Amino acid sequence: REYVEKETEEMLEKWYPGKRNIYQEFNDLTLKIVSSSLFGSDMEENQAREINEAIRNAFTYFAERSGNILLQVVPSSVPLSENIQFKDAVDKLDKVVYKLITNRRSQLQNKDYKKNHGVKDLLSLLLEQKDDEGIGMSDESLRDELMTLMIAGQVMGYHS
Repeated sequence: REYVEKETEEMLEKWYPGKRNIYQEFNDLTLKIVSSSLFGSDMEENQAREINEAIRNAFTYFAERSGNILLQVVPSSVPLSENIQFKDAVDKLDKVVYKLITNRRSQLQNKDYKKNHGVKDLLSLLLEQKDDEGIGMSDESLRDELMTLMIAGQVMGYHS
């Protein structure tokens, strides 16, 4: 709840009279709220828009591919413009998520960071978990979990 109120208030403070792209602004707001919950980080507007665009491109790719029998039989490795745009979208998302994982892993090694910030977000909680053999999640597993939740949060925002 605290993330929702904080991010919404910040968005409304930037509003001015005139035309607004409400759809875009609320998608950006949704991503900032999801991001705060998952990563405990505040995303800047341009980062939110970049990620929203990448997610939209990925969704468009799947919609076009599922609705076109020809695209269904052509492997995604064939350099069609649709396949290239999808790969670019995934690469963009991966870059952001892996950077967040690397930064947080480094921050959690610092006792002062843990003392001052605690473990409030999902990424920190996942990084702190160990299995029975004392092994934590790999970056790839973390990426998969976080990407699923980030995209699910955006899908819910699109349908709200």
